[in-house]
Amino acid sequence: MLNVCFENFGKEVNSIHPIVSVSFATQEGDFLNGYLIVDTGSSSNILFNRVQDLGIVEIVEDSSRMTIVSSGTDNMESSIFKAEFTLGGIKYQEPFFMISSDIEEVVNEKYGNNNILGIIGSKFLIKHGLVLDFNSNSLYSSDSSKEEIDESENMFVVLRFNNELFVPIIYLSSQDNRTMFPCLLDTGAEENITTKFVLNKLAY
Repeated sequence: MLNVCFENFGKEVNSIHPIVSVSFATQEGDFLNGYLIVDTGSSSNILFNRVQDLGIVEIVEDSSRMTIVSSGTDNMESSIFKAEFTLGGIKYQEPFFMISSDIEEVVNEKYGNNNILGIIGSKFLIKHGLVLDFNSNSLYSSDSSKEEIDESENMFVVLRFNNELFVPIIYLSSQDNRTMFPCLLDTGAEENITTKFVLNKLAY
């Protein structure tokens, strides 16, 4: 059963991103230690382009390509890679997409030399039944049938994952409860974002 705490880089890095420590196996039998951001706004796992030179990934097949769609950058074409890594003492072998974009530059600017290698996406969380807990700042395995929640002490939301995009969705309702607006719950974003249209409809 997985149970790991989010990494804290100290006061010099002001961030609320959930970040976990990982160790990737290299093709030479070595290990590369680093960190991945747990980003529920990304359905897929992503490695940054600079990691390609470190020998930790293999191309599954050249014909296996996908378009990466991001709200902050242009769409990108990427091959699918397989990578073996250890998280919380548990070994995983998972597909990753390799990208080089503004996302990597923003992460490097924020985290400097803390060796952020990429992103863990929602598909990984769903596949392995993992829970992000911001009360305990941890990522852990959970059997929902055995999970006990004290409603008197905790305010919580039940998330519904979109069946096509594999991302968690919550709903905002207008004051008269007649209109519902689906919203992406994105742990990779630091600010709440919406449109003037939605704000007008919500009458805030």
